[in-house]
Order: sequence, then structure tokens, then C-alpha cells
Amino acid sequence: MSPSPPLRFPPRHLIARLLALLTALPLTASAAPLYVSPSGSDSNAGTSATAPLKTLQAALDKATAGTTIQLAAGIYRERPVTKRAGTASAPITLKGPETGKARSGRYKAVLFGTGRIFNIDHSHYVLEGFTIDGQEKLVNATWPTALSSVRSFKDANQGLIADGRLIYIGSSETSRDITGVVIRDMFLNGAGGECIRMRSNAHHNEVANSVIQWCGMYGKGDDVDSYKYHNGEGVYIGTSPKSTDQPMYANDPSSFNDIHDNTVHTFGSECLNVKENAHDNTFARNDCRNNDEPLEFLGSLIELRGHDNVLDSNVITGSRSYALKLKSDSGAYDKGGNSARNNTFRQATGAFIRNDNSAPQDTFCGNTFDSTATPVTGSSSVGTPTAPCTGGQDTTPPTAPAGLTATASSSSTVDLAWGASTDNVGVTSYKVSRGSTVVCTVSARACSDTGLSPSTTYSYTVRAYDAAGNTSSASNTVSVTTQASSGTVLLSDTFEASTSFPSGGWTNASGNGSWALVTDGTKAAKQQSSSSATYIVTAGQPTWTNYTWSARVKTGATGLRTGLVARYVDGNNFYFFILHNGNLVLNKKVVGTTQTVQSVPFTASTSAFHTLTLVVQGTSLQGYVDGVLRVQGTDTGLGAGKVGFYATGVATYDDARATTP
Repeated sequence: MSPSPPLRFPPRHLIARLLALLTALPLTASAAPLYVSPSGSDSNAGTSATAPLKTLQAALDKATAGTTIQLAAGIYRERPVTKRAGTASAPITLKGPETGKARSGRYKAVLFGTGRIFNIDHSHYVLEGFTIDGQEKLVNATWPTALSSVRSFKDANQGLIADGRLIYIGSSETSRDITGVVIRDMFLNGAGGECIRMRSNAHHNEVANSVIQWCGMYGKGDDVDSYKYHNGEGVYIGTSPKSTDQPMYANDPSSFNDIHDNTVHTFGSECLNVKENAHDNTFARNDCRNNDEPLEFLGSLIELRGHDNVLDSNVITGSRSYALKLKSDSGAYDKGGNSARNNTFRQATGAFIRNDNSAPQDTFCGNTFDSTATPVTGSSSVGTPTAPCTGGQDTTPPTAPAGLTATASSSSTVDLAWGASTDNVGVTSYKVSRGSTVVCTVSARACSDTGLSPSTTYSYTVRAYDAAGNTSSASNTVSVTTQASSGTVLLSDTFEASTSFPSGGWTNASGNGSWALVTDGTKAAKQQSSSSATYIVTAGQPTWTNYTWSARVKTGATGLRTGLVARYVDGNNFYFFILHNGNLVLNKKVVGTTQTVQSVPFTASTSAFHTLTLVVQGTSLQGYVDGVLRVQGTDTGLGAGKVGFYATGVATYDDARATTP
């Protein structure tokens, strides 16, 4: 399938998007991070990874604007509720160790629960990098992939299935106007009802790059008046006027929410349901599949009951009923103005588009249909939805952001701010890069880069993006040096002062190998052999016990072992934290035998540096990549030893630093 032309928002979107940018707050100071682990205690302060809190709720109780809550791997069983708002420039972030859409990279940090599981009643929150699952009793079940098997699977497991919603924006009956919530890189599985619910004038929120699947598993209907497994939406926006027990049922104008680049396989009801009065919401570039609600109950993959909503460049396939349904409860809500552009419709039982509205819709163009169903049915026309989109697509990029500034607010955090970009339609986001790594994607004009190394210089640029995906030129480049660590520096080497390597206290400890100083961005230590043998160099003292050991690391290839060594006693006794074969591995070698403490999937760059940090304190071991806690464990095997580099084949190291905790 050839790429679809980009979305161009109609002029009515412009004012609201510009207002959102104009009201973005200036830079605010970032709060200290909080740490949570199932092995922690809520009596801990939670301000260090070695003394984490136990529950997400305890962290949310403490979090203030700018706080990042780091979720360690493990299982959490609770129903957390937000306590206070972040700000546009300093949201409250919950960040787990997971990434990617494959299940194999998930279920590392998983929140299990029933009822309303994650409750967001305040603005400016970010959820990323963890799993929320509403069906713990089925976690090891064999889930069907064929739509024809879905009903029998639900029926057979009703005794185990729990009701609930995975993420509820506006959960409290009194919460209103929630904005700035970002749900990205999440894995959401197994809701009894809706997977994500937004209500009570929720506006300018975002769901991106996530997996949303198996919604509507709890049977409520009678298969007579309604389908037994009705209300299983992937994303549900607004409130039905018929739901008179809900706040704002008479007029819930939830708007300008952006749902994009997700995999939404509900195996239930709609991927997206926008209720009456909800407007100007966007559903773009999503893979939307598997509606299980049959034709007799008028199910669909997408239902638009509100007005002026946009569907763009989605794959919409696999429905036991319709693909897209346009309908309202009464003429009072029939306002039209919805658009469907450049979507791919496949495999429906009823028509691909059913339009029961009377008010004219906006542009339907560039869509494609296979031969399994009639393209359009209903009482009103949507024109020719396969006609080419005309009138010119938005190809004009925003102007480059100006005046980027960077301030080191701590030994591990840099605060960034910049001036607004302009665009012929409207700027939707900014991406800040540290070197070639994107560290922030925000709609505001400020963000913070956390998890950095002390006394280290970093360079930043920012680019602006519009809704059509056009990208500005880069801003000015700024460089800033983080503050010195509060701990005692045990070892620091930038590899700038010497002309050979090993030198300056470094020793070829195992395997020898061909080590040298090279210019690789800056002068750095490099293991140059292409052999598969293991080479280790060490520095420091055999009596070192508790310390943080960090370096910038670049691997020569994904199959090689490249990383850090800690508590090195000799070639048969040490811990090593390595990038290897698409994984991130924390190992120990004791009396010559290697054992894995923890391994998680991780795709390492072979063209850019990653900052690896290994914290050893008592029996606790924690491994970070680019400031994010990825692996951890407890071990009593080794209590003291040197630091070092571990490599097979070509590997490069820079800016090495060891400090006391």
C-alpha cells in the first residue's frame, strides 16, 4: 500500500491549536524523581532506587509538577488515583522499563486490577513504558487471534473474567476539563468494558504508539436488546446523552484529543467511539481491527456520533458488522462535519460506511475498499469516498524554533525551553534531541531531560512538527554541563588527556585484546579486535563496595557483548551489565560460572552512544540505559571489587565515571 497523503486540518482546528500553544506555561523547575518497586516499602522516602516505594498510589500521593515516577520491573496490584495536576511544561510522568508493540517486550512492569484501574482526575500526566492488564486470571491463557474464535473464548472464560476499565480520564464524578494527558508506548490488555475512557470535557489529550487490545470481555447484555459483549471500545470519548447517571451527559464536548499510530485490536466493539457533542478529535495512522459485535446489533469498528472529527490514514479491517458508522441519538445532535481521508477499509460484513446522519459531512476522499462489502449505505450521502483528495495537502513545514536554552538543574537533569514556531496550519508538537536521541516530545515549549551523568556535557536541538508530519529545521544547538554529583568521585576519565589506552590506572584484566584511544565523536577508548573472545579492562580498587558506575557505550554490532563490569575480583568473579543480541542483560560470574540476574529485550543503536549506568549498593543491583531503569536484582555473590569495561569485538567507551552513592 502506498503512503497516504498527510492530513490537513480544516481552519476550525487552527484557533484551538494555537490557543493551546499560547497558553503553554514557561519553564518550571523539575521535581526530584520517585522510585517504585514491588519489593519496596511505602514507608520509604522513594527518592532513590535503593529505597523505593512499594505502590504507585504512594508515589502519586507524593508527586508534584515535574516528578518522574520510575516503575521497576515487577507486578503491581492496585487501582491508583491521581492526587494533583502537573503543568504543561512539567507533567507528572509514570515511566516503566518496557518498549515496543510486541508482547515479548512487555509484561515487565505490569499493573493488574479490576474496576477502574488507572484513574486520571488531574491534567498533565504522562504514562509510558508499562503494561496495564484487567484480566490477571487469564494472563497465561492462549488468546485466539481469529475473530471467529472470540465469542467462544469469552463465553468459556466468563467465570474468570473481571469487569473494568484500564485507563479512565475523568474518573471522578467531579473532575472536569482534563487536558495534557499523554498515553504513549503503553500495552493495554483485557478490559471488561472500555480500554480507555475520556469524559467530562477531556480535551487536548493524546494516545500514541501503544497497543490497545481485548476490550469488552465482561458480558452484560442479553443478546436480545443488546449484544452480550457490548461496550468494548478501545478508546471512548465523551458521554452519551442517554447516560443520565453520568456527569455532563447533556453536553459533553470532549474535543481535540489525538489518537495516533496505535495498534487497536479490540476483539470487542469499536476501536474509537466518539459520542454526541464531542468534536474535533483525530484518529490517524492507527491499525484498527477486530469488531466482534455482529450485524444484527449494528456494531462497527469506528462510530462517530459527534461532529467535526477526523479519520486519516488508518487501516480499518475485520468487522462482524460495519466498519464506520455515523449516527446520532436525535436531530439535535446531528451536526455532521466529520471527515474520512486516505483510510484503508477491508473485511466487513455490513457496509464499510453506514451514514444515518442528515447533516452534511466534511470531506470523504482517498479511501480504498476491498470487495467484501458495499462501500456506503444509509440515509445520507458522503459523496464519493474513493475520489482523490484535492485542494492541496499541507506540505509547508513550521519555522525553526528559536532561542533554545538549557540549564543544568542538578547532576542528572537539564531543563530546556525555546520560542514558539509558526506554521500555515498549526504546530502540534516539538521534539527535543540530545545528539541524535529524541528525549522529549511535547506540545509545550519546555521539557526536562533526566537520568543524565554528573559533570557531563550534553548538546541539544529542537524541531517543530505540524499535524501533516512536516518537520522544521533544527533550532540553534546549545550545550550544557550537568552539575557535579553529590557523591564522592572515585574515578573519572574522559579519555582526552592521554595518548594511549590502557593508561591512567586502567589494566588489561582479562583477554587482553587490542585497545586504543580513537576519535569517535570525541576521543574515546575502543576495543578494536573483531574476535569473539571476551576482553576486560579494569580500574579502581578491589575494596570498592557501594558505587554508581557509568559510561557512554557504543556497540559495534547487536550480536556482540558490550557493557560495564562492577565488583571485579578476577576473571572468574564479577558482575557485568551488557548490550547483547537484542537484549539488555545483567549477569554475574561467580567461580567461573555465569548466571543471569535479569534480561530484558532492548534494541541497541550501533551508530550512537548509550549511557549505561550500573548501581551496586549492598545486595541491590540496578542497571540504567539513558537514564531509564531497565534491569535490577538482588544478589549476595560479590561484595566488593573494581570497575571495568566488558567487550567482545569492536566496542567504544567514553566519559567513564564512578561515584559513591
